[in-house]
Amino acid sequence: MKTLYTADLASDAVLLCWLVWGVYWIISSRTAKQKAERQSARSRAGYFVFTVAGFILLTSNTSHVYPLKKRVVPQTFAFALAGAIVCILGTIFTLWARRTIADNWSSDVAFKRGHELVEKGPYSIVRHPIYTGMLIMVLGTAIVAGALAQIVAIVFVFVGFWIKMKQEEALLVTHFPNEYPAYQKRTKRIIPFVL
Repeated sequence: MKTLYTADLASDAVLLCWLVWGVYWIISSRTAKQKAERQSARSRAGYFVFTVAGFILLTSNTSHVYPLKKRVVPQTFAFALAGAIVCILGTIFTLWARRTIADNWSSDVAFKRGHELVEKGPYSIVRHPIYTGMLIMVLGTAIVAGALAQIVAIVFVFVGFWIKMKQEEALLVTHFPNEYPAYQKRTKRIIPFVL
């Protein structure tokens, strides 16, 4: 009984994280600068398909689909608590990154009017801290949910983000030909000191 109660609380915490994230994103997106250069729909599809597939796997009820329904993370107090904490930490990191990039943010790969290269705060830790934070949120969600579907979702979301990061970096190198390569040498892409 205690395990089920803990799992429910952990699931509620994860849901609250995603709700806070969504509300903050909607509110803060209203202040974004206008786009000066935007990618084509075709190049956007490259990351969009993987990312959407990942989030569908993360949130879908796969209880009748074998092997996706197979539980791979034990349903224990420790795992439920750990997953909730991981998701909360990812949410905090993502919101910090979104607040730091401010009006330079874009939902797709775009260069803004008056675009600034942001290297402070979480951007001094990794070049793409929003994706880092969101992947941490996805990981926490997968730990709490515990099925193979959610573990596979991590891979799909990571691949989608990786494609998008490469596109963003190509655009930033074009517009910041000296500053961005220097920033790339100083700061890892998504995992501090590793990747």
